[in-house]
Amino acid sequence: MLCVAAKVALLVAMVAAAYRLACIEPTDDEIRRDYYHRWP
Repeated sequence: MLCVAAKVALLVAMVAAAYRLACIEPTDDEIRRDYYHRWP
């Protein structure tokens, strides 16, 4: 039972880290704005 809890905690930590990394990346709106700016 403890092993399952540890796996779940690790999964949650990985998802949280990936979410923080994704937040640092430019958003879809910024990518779209940059795309339209380059190709009017």
